[in-house]
Amino acid sequence: MMTFRARTWRGSCLAILVLLGLSAVNSWSQVEPKAGQWKTWVLSSRNQLRLPAPPTATADKFRSIHDYLATPNSVALEQIAFWDAGSPTFRWIQIAAQELSRRNIAAPLATRALALISVAMYDATIAAWDSKYAYNRPRPSQVDPTIHPLVSNGGSPSYPSEHAVVAGAASAVLASLFPDGADSFNDLAEEAARSRLFAGTQQAIPPLVCSSGARWAGWWSNMGSPMVPARRSPDHFPPRPANGAELIR
Repeated sequence: MMTFRARTWRGSCLAILVLLGLSAVNSWSQVEPKAGQWKTWVLSSRNQLRLPAPPTATADKFRSIHDYLATPNSVALEQIAFWDAGSPTFRWIQIAAQELSRRNIAAPLATRALALISVAMYDATIAAWDSKYAYNRPRPSQVDPTIHPLVSNGGSPSYPSEHAVVAGAASAVLASLFPDGADSFNDLAEEAARSRLFAGTQQAIPPLVCSSGARWAGWWSNMGSPMVPARRSPDHFPPRPANGAELIR
């Protein structure tokens, strides 16, 4: 049976407040240099999950980006368009709502689930901006002017990737709530991260894992108690990119 840890009214109020906050993220996070100083909901401090310093960004390390941009394929373009439809949080709210509806989760518990996912993404965004402005790593096209990204760079440093960070947090909470769909959510998180590499706005950094997203994913994985496992999610989300595609931080 489902576990409901918080009072329904408290979860409802929290969801409304956080979604209002996410609206601010949607409007300003791409250019707001002080987002890393916003008040967090759950993290004890804005720099609690600050990432280690990235390697120096040099033009000779961008060969893979040139390769992707020179020969884009339909799968990569589809993923770029899908994940660039709004802010990094936009698709995850859609995915969560679709999952809750498909599983016919009762409204009070659905509100709680959305609150948990929203809090995770909100705090992860603040933590990401803390790391961004701690290191001020330039975007690939700022180092190599021959790189022409397929989408806007956004007015923020490149490290870490906001798409990877939000994806790591959202997918971890979804996987915690719906363990039977964990593989699907993890695949989606990887796709969200790869889409920025395909678009030319981020650089792949070894090891080839979505490490910044994974850092937040590990922290947020215990946010929600599992809801009733129903059936595995059908493969109705965007396809995975070509085999061997790199993940990004």
